[in-house]
Amino acid sequence: MKKFTVFAFTILLSGLVLAQAPDLFNYQGVARDNGGNPLSNQPIGLQLSILEGSSSGAPVYAETWSLVTNDLGLFSVRIGEGTVVSGSIYGIEWGAAKHYLKVEMDESGGTAYQHIGTSQLVSVPYALYAEETFCNVSAILFNCPGNNTTVFNNIFAKAFDLGTFNKEKDNTLVELLFQSRLLVQNFSGGSTGAVFELRVNDQPTATGRARFNYLVDEAGLPGLPATFGGVFDNLPAGNHTVSIWVMTLYGSCESVYADPGCWDVGQVLVKEY
Repeated sequence: MKKFTVFAFTILLSGLVLAQAPDLFNYQGVARDNGGNPLSNQPIGLQLSILEGSSSGAPVYAETWSLVTNDLGLFSVRIGEGTVVSGSIYGIEWGAAKHYLKVEMDESGGTAYQHIGTSQLVSVPYALYAEETFCNVSAILFNCPGNNTTVFNNIFAKAFDLGTFNKEKDNTLVELLFQSRLLVQNFSGGSTGAVFELRVNDQPTATGRARFNYLVDEAGLPGLPATFGGVFDNLPAGNHTVSIWVMTLYGSCESVYADPGCWDVGQVLVKEY
């Protein structure tokens, strides 16, 4: 029997298999001898390993296959459906590092595998990673919070708390979006308006500004419709308090409210991602 010692592979990685098991992806190969001739209708044994970090990294998943090539030496499998040797295809953190596919084969159909090649996985893991990307949306509902005792001037001061939200993870961003009405009843000292600012745990966002400008000529019931927000980073997992802070553009103001007169229930949308 002729012995093949060198094999050349054509590797085709297709897209995510959107079937009942979404964490699978297709792998096709052509087994050839060292003269470039396909190994037609031949039993082969495969071991496929996914390595993390580099082409010589530790395997995070490995599986084996026993199959027969077709007339052209072609074989096709779905990675994730083989006989599991180690790890779990569902537990791979595709976004944590680069991943590589290591191919080993026994041309006689057994388990005496020889290393054929290792190549970086590029497009397929991105589809899997997109599926596992974390996103959590919630809302803080509030009803007529107000402050009729503080006199606000040209330095930010806290007006009132709107409520709390729970952050599920440490290394994520939080985007807040305020949706309600705002009201300042009294301006004095030549003030031309006020600035409202969203804060978390009494701290402003470090990425941009979560502010809304309220001008004197816009004052009056039932308040001014306002939608504004910002992104907050470096927040640990756990509960966090959202508040409104106010300062004036010259002069001073007082009697500040959100959702004045309880016309509707105000909200702050919270998106963690």
